[in-house]
Amino acid sequence: MKNVIFTDHASERAQQRKIFTDTVVGTIASPDFVVQRGEEREAFKKVQDKLLKVVYTEKESFIIVITLYWVNGNETKDHI
Repeated sequence: MKNVIFTDHASERAQQRKIFTDTVVGTIASPDFVVQRGEEREAFKKVQDKLLKVVYTEKESFIIVITLYWVNGNETKDHI
C-alpha cells in the first residue's frame, strides 16, 4: 500500500474523535465499500458498532487523508 499522509485537519479530527491511524489505514486498505466523488474517494468501514468514513485522494506515490468521521446510517443507506 502507498504511504498515507494526513492533512492537519484530518490529524486534528482523528485526535478529537479518538480514531487511531491504524484504523484509518485499515479502512482505506480494506473498506466495506467506497464512493467515488470526482478525485476524492470516501471509504466506509464498520468498526465495532460504528461506521467510519475516511475521505481521501490518491496520488501516484501516496494517499492524502482529507478528513474522517463517524457517520450515521442515513448517509450510507444507499450503499449498505
